[in-house]
Amino acid sequence: MFQGESDHTLDDKNRLIIPTKIRSLLGSRFFVTRGYGAACLWVFTEVEWNSFVEALDRLPQLDSQTMLLKRYFTSAECSPDTQGRISIPPKLRAYAKIEDHGAVVIVGTGNKLEIWSAAEWEKYNDSITFDMIENAAKGIGI
Repeated sequence: MFQGESDHTLDDKNRLIIPTKIRSLLGSRFFVTRGYGAACLWVFTEVEWNSFVEALDRLPQLDSQTMLLKRYFTSAECSPDTQGRISIPPKLRAYAKIEDHGAVVIVGTGNKLEIWSAAEWEKYNDSITFDMIENAAKGIGI
């Protein structure tokens, strides 16, 4: 289970160092894709990614909405180098508004991680109101 948040900066080659504790939970092979509902990236362990893809595969395969989702959630397979760094493809960095050598925030959200541009993470958090939290909690019955 992933939880908490940590601040990082991409190095001069736009690689992200994945902290040791997180790497141990992710494993040697994991998947990065566009996030849904916000300008961030989702990071799945291999097991969680396979589960996610299987859920998409259970949808009607000739349905245009299914194909839209399958195309949207294309991923990049990642394996950290010996120093724990990963390269995030330029198109994914652009989607998440992560600048070259930019500051990022890694956020644990249970079964996956999110990678945010630090500026986008701050804007997102600044936009949340108590009423939004209260409505979300009511919506899921807590």
